[in-house]
Amino acid sequence: IDSSRKHLLFKSARTLGAPAYVYFTDQIMENISVFDSLRNLSFFKLNYAVKANPNINILRIMLNQGMGLDVVSPGELDLALELGFKKDRIYFTPSNAPEEEIHYAFQKNIIPILDHIHGLKFVAHGYSDREIGIRINPAIEDGAYDKIQVGGKASKFGLPFVDLKEVSQIAENNQLRVVILHAHVGSELSGLSSFKRLLHLFEQYHQLFPSLKAVNIGGGYPVNYSSEELMWNPSELYDILEKFHNKMGLQILTEPGKFLVSNAGFYVCDINRVKSVKN
Repeated sequence: IDSSRKHLLFKSARTLGAPAYVYFTDQIMENISVFDSLRNLSFFKLNYAVKANPNINILRIMLNQGMGLDVVSPGELDLALELGFKKDRIYFTPSNAPEEEIHYAFQKNIIPILDHIHGLKFVAHGYSDREIGIRINPAIEDGAYDKIQVGGKASKFGLPFVDLKEVSQIAENNQLRVVILHAHVGSELSGLSSFKRLLHLFEQYHQLFPSLKAVNIGGGYPVNYSSEELMWNPSELYDILEKFHNKMGLQILTEPGKFLVSNAGFYVCDINRVKSVKN
């Protein structure tokens, strides 16, 4: 940490008291700027995964930057609306949500991203002629360690590919339009190859959903905590996404969370005592 930030941290500790969490806006802005070239693409949308940090001041930064939000609970959804995020830039992507939460999203005119057959059947019985999203399990194992590899075959997150024909049939029979396919492989991905594999899977299965408008590749961009050097290449991601769009004509969404905020935050606390141990 440089001397100017260290000074600000000590100043914050004196002003706020300790312990305190302190985030640097300039670092968050720098992290967002990594996606600048991609944001110039008409088909690309950058969202923030609120679960990474729901602090309202951080959310206001995302709002002022014209970003959307990935929310996973009614509380996060309400917070997004209260702060002024547009409804078409709020994506409700809970994991195995109960029926009342799906109902709540529809009440607020937010498209729910469904990840289980039971939720889809609930929607089919009560909400015909609606737009929905579907989260798939890509069966891709990637991430820093197994607990944050959420796209593997045994993961609870998302619908397996074997269920997608049934999903398509239920949607068609009940005038439900699947407009988004969503997947998230894991956190701290080893590189961009998982995104390439994921987009290839979207290519294979998109024909099941004739109303499809967009795909969401999730997040998981690795964070470098020891230097300012990026651990992935934005130009390479640009090429990957542009190639997919040119072939498929679909919008592409991504939803980094930790990548945008984690290296901007510090935990400030008091030292109670320094204890010396002989030898």
